[in-house]
Amino acid sequence: MNLKEEVESINNEIIEWRRDFHKHPELPFEEERTSNIVENLLTEWGLETERMARTGVIGLLEGEEEGKTIAIRADMDALPITEKNDVEYKSQEEGKMHACGHDAHTAMALGAAKVLSKYRHLLSGNVKFIFQPAEEGAGGAEPLIEEGVLNNPTVDAIFGMHVAPEVPSGKIGLKPGPIMASADDFKLTIKGHGTHGAQPHEGVDPITIGSNIIMSLQQLISREIKALKSAVLSIGAFKSGDACNIIPDRAEILGTLRTLDPELRCYLKDRIEEVIENVTQAMKADYELEYICQMPVTSSDPEFIEMIKEVNENMNPGSNFMIDEPSMGSEDFGYFLEEVSGAYVLLGIRNLDKGLIHPLHNPKFNIDEDVLSSGVELICENVLKYLNDEK
Repeated sequence: MNLKEEVESINNEIIEWRRDFHKHPELPFEEERTSNIVENLLTEWGLETERMARTGVIGLLEGEEEGKTIAIRADMDALPITEKNDVEYKSQEEGKMHACGHDAHTAMALGAAKVLSKYRHLLSGNVKFIFQPAEEGAGGAEPLIEEGVLNNPTVDAIFGMHVAPEVPSGKIGLKPGPIMASADDFKLTIKGHGTHGAQPHEGVDPITIGSNIIMSLQQLISREIKALKSAVLSIGAFKSGDACNIIPDRAEILGTLRTLDPELRCYLKDRIEEVIENVTQAMKADYELEYICQMPVTSSDPEFIEMIKEVNENMNPGSNFMIDEPSMGSEDFGYFLEEVSGAYVLLGIRNLDKGLIHPLHNPKFNIDEDVLSSGVELICENVLKYLNDEK
Protein backbone atom coordinates (compact mmCIF):
# COMPACT_ATOMS: atom_id res chain seq x y z
CA MET A 1 0.00 0.00 0.00
CA ASN A 2 1.06 3.60 -0.58
CA LEU A 3 -0.03 5.26 2.63
CA LYS A 4 0.85 8.77 1.49
CA GLU A 5 -1.36 8.45 -1.60
CA GLU A 6 -4.16 6.93 0.50
CA VAL A 7 -4.09 9.89 2.88
CA GLU A 8 -3.89 12.43 0.06
CA SER A 9 -6.97 10.86 -1.54
CA ILE A 10 -9.08 11.88 1.46
CA ASN A 11 -7.37 15.24 2.13
CA ASN A 12 -10.40 17.24 1.02
CA GLU A 13 -12.60 15.24 3.41
CA ILE A 14 -10.22 15.93 6.29
CA ILE A 15 -10.34 19.65 5.58
CA GLU A 16 -14.14 19.56 5.24
CA TRP A 17 -14.47 17.80 8.62
CA ARG A 18 -12.19 20.32 10.24
CA ARG A 19 -14.08 23.29 8.79
CA ASP A 20 -17.44 21.83 9.79
CA PHE A 21 -16.27 21.36 13.37
CA HIS A 22 -14.81 24.87 13.30
CA LYS A 23 -18.16 26.38 12.25
CA HIS A 24 -19.96 24.55 15.05
CA PRO A 25 -17.74 24.72 18.16
CA GLU A 26 -18.99 23.17 21.38
CA LEU A 27 -17.76 23.85 24.91
CA PRO A 28 -16.49 21.17 27.33
CA PHE A 29 -18.97 18.33 27.91
CA GLU A 30 -21.35 19.93 25.40
CA GLU A 31 -19.84 18.25 22.30
CA GLU A 32 -23.07 16.48 21.30
CA ARG A 33 -23.05 17.42 17.62
CA THR A 34 -19.35 16.66 17.23
CA SER A 35 -19.69 13.32 19.04
CA ASN A 36 -22.63 12.26 16.90
CA ILE A 37 -20.70 12.97 13.69
CA VAL A 38 -17.62 11.13 14.99
CA GLU A 39 -19.62 8.12 16.16
CA ASN A 40 -21.56 7.83 12.89
CA LEU A 41 -18.38 7.95 10.79
CA LEU A 42 -16.55 5.40 12.93
CA THR A 43 -19.53 3.05 12.73
CA GLU A 44 -19.69 3.51 8.95
CA TRP A 45 -16.05 2.41 8.71
CA GLY A 46 -16.65 -0.71 10.77
CA LEU A 47 -15.23 0.36 14.13
CA GLU A 48 -16.87 -0.71 17.37
CA THR A 49 -17.97 2.44 19.19
CA GLU A 50 -18.77 3.31 22.78
CA ARG A 51 -19.74 6.48 24.63
CA MET A 52 -17.82 7.47 27.75
CA ALA A 53 -17.49 10.51 30.00
CA ARG A 54 -20.81 11.95 28.80
CA THR A 55 -19.77 13.17 25.34
CA GLY A 56 -16.63 11.13 24.67
CA VAL A 57 -16.54 8.64 21.81
CA ILE A 58 -14.31 5.57 21.72
CA GLY A 59 -13.71 3.71 18.48
CA LEU A 60 -12.01 0.31 18.47
CA LEU A 61 -10.37 -0.95 15.30
CA GLU A 62 -9.41 -4.60 15.69
CA GLY A 63 -6.67 -6.04 13.54
CA GLU A 64 -6.96 -9.45 11.95
CA GLU A 65 -4.15 -10.76 14.16
CA GLU A 66 -3.84 -10.55 17.92
CA GLY A 67 -1.33 -8.18 19.41
CA LYS A 68 -0.95 -5.05 21.49
CA THR A 69 -3.24 -2.05 21.54
CA ILE A 70 -2.23 1.51 20.76
CA ALA A 71 -4.54 4.42 21.51
CA ILE A 72 -4.87 7.65 19.53
CA ARG A 73 -6.28 10.57 21.49
CA ALA A 74 -8.02 13.58 19.93
CA ASP A 75 -9.71 16.30 22.00
CA MET A 76 -12.95 17.80 20.66
CA ASP A 77 -13.97 20.80 22.78
CA ALA A 78 -13.81 24.51 21.97
CA LEU A 79 -13.26 27.69 23.98
CA PRO A 80 -15.54 30.54 25.15
CA ILE A 81 -13.98 33.03 22.72
CA THR A 82 -15.60 35.18 20.01
CA GLU A 83 -13.81 34.54 16.72
CA LYS A 84 -12.34 37.49 14.82
CA ASN A 85 -11.24 35.66 11.66
CA ASP A 86 -12.93 36.58 8.40
CA VAL A 87 -13.15 33.14 6.79
CA GLU A 88 -15.99 31.20 5.19
CA TYR A 89 -15.89 28.61 7.96
CA LYS A 90 -15.97 31.18 10.79
CA SER A 91 -17.70 30.06 13.98
CA GLN A 92 -21.46 30.30 13.79
CA GLU A 93 -21.79 30.04 17.57
CA GLU A 94 -21.56 33.42 19.29
CA GLY A 95 -18.93 33.43 22.00
CA LYS A 96 -17.54 30.01 21.07
CA MET A 97 -14.50 29.21 18.96
CA HIS A 98 -12.04 26.44 18.14
CA ALA A 99 -9.08 28.59 19.17
CA CYS A 100 -6.90 25.68 20.28
CA GLY A 101 -7.03 23.46 17.20
CA HIS A 102 -9.20 20.68 18.56
CA ASP A 103 -11.23 20.79 15.36
CA ALA A 104 -8.04 19.81 13.52
CA HIS A 105 -7.19 17.10 16.06
CA THR A 106 -10.61 15.51 15.63
CA ALA A 107 -10.43 15.71 11.84
CA MET A 108 -6.96 14.14 11.72
CA ALA A 109 -7.95 11.28 14.02
CA LEU A 110 -10.99 10.63 11.82
CA GLY A 111 -8.72 10.60 8.77
CA ALA A 112 -6.43 8.05 10.42
CA ALA A 113 -9.41 5.90 11.41
CA LYS A 114 -10.75 5.89 7.86
CA VAL A 115 -7.40 4.98 6.31
CA LEU A 116 -6.48 2.31 8.85
CA SER A 117 -9.94 0.74 8.68
CA LYS A 118 -9.10 -0.25 5.08
CA TYR A 119 -5.93 -2.01 6.20
CA ARG A 120 -6.97 -3.92 9.29
CA HIS A 121 -5.41 -7.00 7.68
CA LEU A 122 -2.03 -5.33 8.25
CA LEU A 123 -2.69 -4.69 11.93
CA SER A 124 -1.23 -7.16 14.40
CA GLY A 125 -3.20 -5.74 17.27
CA ASN A 126 -5.74 -3.02 17.87
CA VAL A 127 -6.12 0.73 17.52
CA LYS A 128 -8.31 2.51 20.04
CA PHE A 129 -9.39 6.00 18.99
CA ILE A 130 -10.20 8.18 21.99
CA PHE A 131 -12.23 11.25 21.04
CA GLN A 132 -12.02 13.13 24.30
CA PRO A 133 -14.38 15.79 25.61
CA ALA A 134 -13.44 18.67 27.84
CA GLU A 135 -9.69 19.05 27.62
CA GLU A 136 -9.99 22.79 28.26
CA GLY A 137 -9.87 22.92 32.02
CA ALA A 138 -12.93 20.78 32.70
CA GLY A 139 -10.87 17.61 32.84
CA GLY A 140 -12.12 15.06 30.31
CA ALA A 141 -9.18 12.65 30.58
CA GLU A 142 -9.73 11.70 34.23
CA PRO A 143 -13.35 10.52 33.88
CA LEU A 144 -12.42 8.58 30.75
CA ILE A 145 -9.71 6.73 32.67
CA GLU A 146 -12.04 6.17 35.63
CA GLU A 147 -14.66 4.69 33.30
CA GLY A 148 -12.10 2.24 31.87
CA VAL A 149 -11.05 3.74 28.54
CA LEU A 150 -7.61 2.14 28.90
CA ASN A 151 -9.12 -1.31 29.43
CA ASN A 152 -10.94 -3.90 27.32
CA PRO A 153 -8.63 -4.26 25.50
CA THR A 154 -5.80 -2.99 27.65
CA VAL A 155 -4.01 -0.04 26.07
CA ASP A 156 -0.26 -0.60 25.89
CA ALA A 157 0.74 2.77 24.42
CA ILE A 158 -0.90 6.08 23.59
CA PHE A 159 -0.20 8.83 21.06
CA GLY A 160 -1.33 12.44 21.24
CA MET A 161 -0.70 15.34 18.89
CA HIS A 162 -1.41 19.07 19.16
CA VAL A 163 -1.18 21.76 16.51
CA ALA A 164 1.47 24.30 17.45
CA PRO A 165 1.68 27.91 16.17
CA GLU A 166 5.19 28.22 17.62
CA VAL A 167 6.51 25.43 15.36
CA PRO A 168 7.08 26.06 11.61
CA SER A 169 4.37 24.65 9.38
CA GLY A 170 4.91 21.00 8.51
CA LYS A 171 7.57 20.38 11.16
CA ILE A 172 6.96 17.86 13.95
CA GLY A 173 7.90 19.11 17.40
CA LEU A 174 9.50 16.39 19.52
CA LYS A 175 10.81 16.33 23.07
CA PRO A 176 11.60 13.29 25.21
CA GLY A 177 10.60 13.60 28.85
CA PRO A 178 8.54 16.52 30.19
CA ILE A 179 7.02 18.67 27.46
CA MET A 180 4.26 20.41 29.45
CA ALA A 181 3.96 21.33 33.11
CA SER A 182 1.63 20.22 35.85
CA ALA A 183 -1.08 22.69 36.83
CA ASP A 184 -2.50 23.37 40.28
CA ASP A 185 -5.00 26.13 41.06
CA PHE A 186 -5.83 27.58 44.45
CA LYS A 187 -8.39 29.92 45.95
CA LEU A 188 -7.57 31.57 49.26
CA THR A 189 -10.13 33.38 51.38
CA ILE A 190 -8.65 35.52 54.15
CA LYS A 191 -11.03 36.19 57.03
CA GLY A 192 -10.23 39.40 58.85
CA HIS A 193 -12.34 41.87 60.82
CA GLY A 194 -13.83 44.93 59.13
CA THR A 195 -13.56 48.43 60.53
CA HIS A 196 -13.44 52.10 59.59
CA GLY A 197 -10.45 53.08 57.50
CA ALA A 198 -9.54 55.73 60.07
CA GLN A 199 -9.36 53.10 62.84
CA PRO A 200 -7.38 50.14 61.42
CA HIS A 201 -6.22 49.20 64.92
CA GLU A 202 -9.75 48.03 65.69
CA GLY A 203 -9.87 45.56 62.82
CA VAL A 204 -7.88 42.82 61.13
CA ASP A 205 -7.00 43.99 57.65
CA PRO A 206 -7.25 41.16 55.04
CA ILE A 207 -5.72 43.39 52.34
CA THR A 208 -2.39 43.91 54.08
CA ILE A 209 -2.39 40.25 55.13
CA GLY A 210 -3.06 39.21 51.55
CA SER A 211 -0.25 41.46 50.33
CA ASN A 212 2.16 39.82 52.76
CA ILE A 213 1.06 36.37 51.64
CA ILE A 214 1.55 37.19 47.97
CA MET A 215 5.07 38.50 48.54
CA SER A 216 5.94 35.52 50.73
CA LEU A 217 4.66 33.06 48.13
CA GLN A 218 6.84 34.66 45.45
CA GLN A 219 9.87 34.12 47.69
CA LEU A 220 9.17 30.39 47.65
CA ILE A 221 10.24 30.38 44.01
CA SER A 222 13.11 32.87 44.22
CA ARG A 223 14.62 31.73 47.54
CA GLU A 224 13.69 28.07 48.11
CA ILE A 225 13.82 26.56 44.62
CA LYS A 226 17.09 25.84 42.86
CA ALA A 227 17.56 28.21 39.93
CA LEU A 228 17.87 25.31 37.45
CA LYS A 229 14.52 23.90 38.53
CA SER A 230 11.37 24.99 36.71
CA ALA A 231 8.45 26.37 38.72
CA VAL A 232 6.01 29.21 38.22
CA LEU A 233 3.69 30.57 40.90
CA SER A 234 1.37 33.30 39.62
CA ILE A 235 -1.38 35.27 41.34
CA GLY A 236 -4.17 36.03 38.90
CA ALA A 237 -6.67 37.80 41.16
CA PHE A 238 -6.72 39.71 44.45
CA LYS A 239 -10.18 40.91 45.39
CA SER A 240 -11.28 42.79 48.48
CA GLY A 241 -13.46 45.70 49.52
CA ASP A 242 -15.32 48.34 47.53
CA ALA A 243 -14.87 51.62 49.43
CA CYS A 244 -11.91 53.91 50.14
CA ASN A 245 -12.63 54.32 53.85
CA ILE A 246 -13.72 50.84 54.88
CA ILE A 247 -11.35 48.04 55.78
CA PRO A 248 -13.22 44.91 54.60
CA ASP A 249 -13.53 41.70 56.51
CA ARG A 250 -12.48 39.39 53.67
CA ALA A 251 -10.07 39.12 50.77
CA GLU A 252 -9.86 36.53 48.02
CA ILE A 253 -6.70 35.46 46.20
CA LEU A 254 -6.60 33.20 43.14
CA GLY A 255 -3.38 31.63 41.94
CA THR A 256 -1.78 28.87 39.92
CA LEU A 257 1.33 26.71 40.36
CA ARG A 258 3.19 25.09 37.44
CA THR A 259 6.10 22.65 37.77
CA LEU A 260 7.89 19.97 35.75
CA ASP A 261 8.87 17.80 38.71
CA PRO A 262 6.27 15.81 40.72
CA GLU A 263 8.38 15.98 43.90
CA LEU A 264 8.78 19.73 43.56
CA ARG A 265 5.06 20.02 42.96
CA CYS A 266 4.30 18.26 46.25
CA TYR A 267 6.90 20.31 48.14
CA LEU A 268 5.50 23.63 46.91
CA LYS A 269 1.92 22.59 47.57
CA ASP A 270 2.81 21.95 51.23
CA ARG A 271 4.85 25.14 51.52
CA ILE A 272 2.08 27.28 50.05
CA GLU A 273 -0.28 26.22 52.82
CA GLU A 274 2.43 26.59 55.48
CA VAL A 275 3.11 30.18 54.40
CA ILE A 276 -0.59 31.02 54.35
CA GLU A 277 -1.18 29.46 57.76
CA ASN A 278 1.78 31.17 59.40
CA VAL A 279 1.15 34.64 57.97
CA THR A 280 -2.57 34.64 58.81
CA GLN A 281 -1.91 33.31 62.31
CA ALA A 282 0.78 35.92 62.96
CA MET A 283 -1.57 38.69 61.84
CA LYS A 284 -4.61 37.42 63.79
CA ALA A 285 -6.71 36.26 60.82
CA ASP A 286 -8.31 33.02 59.73
CA TYR A 287 -8.38 31.53 56.25
CA GLU A 288 -9.92 28.95 53.96
CA LEU A 289 -7.80 27.38 51.22
CA GLU A 290 -9.20 25.45 48.28
CA TYR A 291 -6.29 23.77 46.50
CA ILE A 292 -7.02 21.84 43.29
CA CYS A 293 -4.43 19.58 41.67
CA GLN A 294 -5.56 20.06 38.08
CA MET A 295 -3.20 18.27 35.71
CA PRO A 296 0.02 16.26 36.01
CA VAL A 297 3.22 16.81 34.06
CA THR A 298 2.91 15.65 30.44
CA SER A 299 6.02 13.56 29.92
CA SER A 300 6.79 11.52 26.79
CA ASP A 301 8.59 8.18 26.81
CA PRO A 302 12.04 8.77 25.23
CA GLU A 303 11.89 5.43 23.38
CA PHE A 304 8.50 6.30 21.91
CA ILE A 305 9.82 9.70 20.82
CA GLU A 306 12.77 7.97 19.09
CA MET A 307 10.32 5.75 17.20
CA ILE A 308 8.30 8.77 16.06
CA LYS A 309 11.48 10.62 15.12
CA GLU A 310 12.58 7.72 12.92
CA VAL A 311 9.14 7.31 11.33
CA ASN A 312 8.81 11.02 10.59
CA GLU A 313 12.32 11.29 9.13
CA ASN A 314 11.47 8.47 6.71
CA MET A 315 8.19 10.18 5.83
CA ASN A 316 9.43 13.74 5.44
CA PRO A 317 13.23 14.05 5.68
CA GLY A 318 14.33 17.11 7.63
CA SER A 319 10.95 17.78 9.23
CA ASN A 320 11.84 16.78 12.80
CA PHE A 321 11.91 19.83 15.08
CA MET A 322 13.56 19.06 18.42
CA ILE A 323 12.15 21.18 21.24
CA ASP A 324 14.75 22.39 23.73
CA GLU A 325 12.50 23.65 26.50
CA PRO A 326 9.17 22.37 27.79
CA SER A 327 6.16 24.64 28.07
CA MET A 328 4.86 25.74 31.46
CA GLY A 329 1.37 25.42 30.02
CA SER A 330 -0.54 22.24 30.85
CA GLU A 331 -2.46 19.45 29.11
CA ASP A 332 -4.62 16.72 30.58
CA PHE A 333 -3.02 14.19 28.22
CA GLY A 334 -0.57 13.85 31.11
CA TYR A 335 -3.17 11.72 32.92
CA PHE A 336 -2.94 9.11 30.15
CA LEU A 337 0.85 9.15 30.22
CA GLU A 338 0.78 8.48 33.96
CA GLU A 339 -1.00 5.21 33.19
CA VAL A 340 0.67 3.95 29.99
CA SER A 341 3.75 4.63 27.89
CA GLY A 342 3.40 7.02 24.99
CA ALA A 343 4.20 10.39 23.52
CA TYR A 344 2.79 13.84 22.97
CA VAL A 345 4.06 15.65 19.87
CA LEU A 346 3.45 18.98 18.18
CA LEU A 347 2.37 19.55 14.58
CA GLY A 348 3.73 22.84 13.30
CA ILE A 349 1.19 25.25 11.76
CA ARG A 350 3.05 28.58 11.80
CA ASN A 351 3.10 30.05 8.28
CA LEU A 352 4.22 33.65 7.91
CA ASP A 353 3.32 33.82 4.21
CA LYS A 354 -0.29 32.94 5.03
CA GLY A 355 -0.44 35.20 8.07
CA LEU A 356 -0.88 32.22 10.39
CA ILE A 357 1.01 33.63 13.36
CA HIS A 358 -1.52 33.95 16.16
CA PRO A 359 -1.09 31.95 19.36
CA LEU A 360 -3.44 29.39 20.85
CA HIS A 361 -6.53 30.83 22.61
CA ASN A 362 -6.38 33.96 20.46
CA PRO A 363 -9.57 35.14 18.65
CA LYS A 364 -7.59 35.25 15.37
CA PHE A 365 -5.99 31.83 15.77
CA ASN A 366 -6.13 29.67 12.64
CA ILE A 367 -4.20 26.73 11.22
CA ASP A 368 -2.36 25.84 8.03
CA GLU A 369 -4.67 23.20 6.60
CA ASP A 370 -1.95 22.01 4.23
CA VAL A 371 -0.34 20.12 7.12
CA LEU A 372 -3.41 18.09 8.11
CA SER A 373 -2.58 15.24 5.73
CA SER A 374 0.94 15.04 7.21
CA GLY A 375 -0.59 14.70 10.66
CA VAL A 376 -2.85 11.87 9.49
CA GLU A 377 0.03 10.10 7.78
CA LEU A 378 2.18 10.39 10.91
CA ILE A 379 -0.54 8.82 13.04
CA CYS A 380 -0.99 5.93 10.61
CA GLU A 381 2.72 5.27 10.14
CA ASN A 382 3.35 5.21 13.89
CA VAL A 383 0.45 2.83 14.46
CA LEU A 384 1.81 0.43 11.85
CA LYS A 385 5.36 0.77 13.14
CA TYR A 386 4.37 0.13 16.75
CA LEU A 387 2.14 -2.86 16.05
CA ASN A 388 4.44 -4.42 13.46
CA ASP A 389 7.50 -4.04 15.64
CA GLU A 390 5.69 -5.71 18.50
CA LYS A 391 4.83 -8.55 16.14
